[in-house]
Amino acid sequence: MTRLVQLKLYNFRIFERLSWEPSPKINFIAGDNGAGKTSILEAIYYLSRNRSFRATSAREVINSNIASIKKDALESDTNKNIGSAAEIAQDMRQDASISSNIASSKKGALESDTNKNLHGNDANIWAAFIENDIDAGGEKNKQAVRSATNEGNIRIRADGSKIIEFNGAVQTSAAALATRLPLVLAAPHNINMVEAEPRHRRSFLDAILFHTNPGYVQLYRDYSRCLKQRNKLLVDIAKNSANSSQLEHWDRQLADWGEQMEVHRQTMLPLIIKPIEEVVEDWGLQQSSIEYYRGWDEDTSLAVALQEGYHKDLRYGSTRVGCHRADFSLMVGARAASRVLSLGQQKMLSLAFFCAAALVLRGEDGKINPLILLDDVVTQIDAKNCNMLLEYLIKRENQVFITSTSNENLLKYNHQKKSSFWRIKQGKIDLC
Repeated sequence: MTRLVQLKLYNFRIFERLSWEPSPKINFIAGDNGAGKTSILEAIYYLSRNRSFRATSAREVINSNIASIKKDALESDTNKNIGSAAEIAQDMRQDASISSNIASSKKGALESDTNKNLHGNDANIWAAFIENDIDAGGEKNKQAVRSATNEGNIRIRADGSKIIEFNGAVQTSAAALATRLPLVLAAPHNINMVEAEPRHRRSFLDAILFHTNPGYVQLYRDYSRCLKQRNKLLVDIAKNSANSSQLEHWDRQLADWGEQMEVHRQTMLPLIIKPIEEVVEDWGLQQSSIEYYRGWDEDTSLAVALQEGYHKDLRYGSTRVGCHRADFSLMVGARAASRVLSLGQQKMLSLAFFCAAALVLRGEDGKINPLILLDDVVTQIDAKNCNMLLEYLIKRENQVFITSTSNENLLKYNHQKKSSFWRIKQGKIDLC
């Protein structure tokens, strides 16, 4: 079981300093609007994906009050361990500066002095986490837990660049942390997979591959950079500042990487179908199916599709075929789910997809259970469905983080004392 043992934030969003040791099971986090509930989940997400699910720029997560912090104040508290964690390569438009920090397996070292990572104009996320959870009963096993603990550290600079650290090994790719700290996120922007924008459904598929297939990360990065170059060249050709023959190189590269990405997606799709069916049946929902579109015609290669679509691409100034145009539709029988299901049913079906993704990420050996992040989900579904969701999560071995503005809404879901209730107020998080 993957488990977040400790999270420390420095100059991240509303938090100037925060240290938190969450429960290994269900964590309910309540607080007023703007208190920082979503920022907690955002920081955890950053560890795994190297990007925010809220901000378009890395600089947006840096505390706006940072300019008032004095350098001597930063250096005064030398016994505070503030650091940061990991990111995955979906942040393709920014080159991350990568380095590493030596992490210790002992609890004392987790509290040690890494204050060298503190910089007045930067934000830091630091976390201690366990990949394969161990029964903590007995002193011997407690020592085993400590020895199995990893540290992740990410510093977000004022210019938007980042420094990633993990257990002393220099990271040339953030994929190392993605495979060690897998997670699933359901939030207002993606909770309705039926009617969400296509990019959110693509992200759902790619996120599974990011965590389960480290090679896919680099492939995605190469494809995205090539696509960006091709689109720029299309604009230049339209302005007569470049020659169309220059496209040949980028078309070959894009077609090659795109076909490889599609092979990985096609291999992964069958793996998600059975878990979805299991969760849907368990919840008593209407069975659904997926109709997948890869981003270009099935009976042609991507290389040919790029050639045939050249004039349209030139007119729009962007590439209209490829993996970046992939999508899937949710069907109930022969009809689109959007035409059959109510809004509430659509959201429950979507949550079934997220829970199924957690089962896929769990792996065949079941040792790595991804974190599950549910941001403001309890206000999106009715009490009956919310209770059913919580009953399901209690039976699983995942560590879960759930936010809500109302503590009263959360307290009624206290199942078998496996839940911890936290309240955020004035930049602090306390156990209720």
